[in-house]
Amino acid sequence: MHGLVALILLSTVCIIETAEVPRLISTTERKPGDNVTFSCQSSKDHRFLQWYKQSPGKMIQTMATGVYGKPTPTKTFNNTRFQFHRENNEISLTIHSVKKEDEAVYFCQSGTEFLLTVHNGFLLVVKGNVTAVVIFSENNYPSLNFQVQHFCALV
Repeated sequence: MHGLVALILLSTVCIIETAEVPRLISTTERKPGDNVTFSCQSSKDHRFLQWYKQSPGKMIQTMATGVYGKPTPTKTFNNTRFQFHRENNEISLTIHSVKKEDEAVYFCQSGTEFLLTVHNGFLLVVKGNVTAVVIFSENNYPSLNFQVQHFCALV
């Protein structure tokens, strides 16, 4: 009985020691109109490639898939500003002329038939060129010698 307990405890310790620590997602800031490239290292024997996009509050969207060669955009994601490449062990995504709607987390994945690995996650934050609407109104009440000014800025 003691041998069984020791085996269970030893197995538990081994599982705990081999648990993978979650990696952090890198953050990249760009202004509208800028270009950005995200790259991941993959193995040459990884036949299958995918790029995913997750916009705030939305489900993950498959952007591109590939077998052996260059990833190609999926039918549901066909945006010419997005270019996908594979060269040797590097798979990359370039977004040309970034827009606010591109703000999202992007993931690259590759692998074999039996094991696919998400290599990196990239948070793209689009900053700058914010449109502001300013509203100003003025009400005069001369008989009361009183003036009211309203100022509101919507960003």
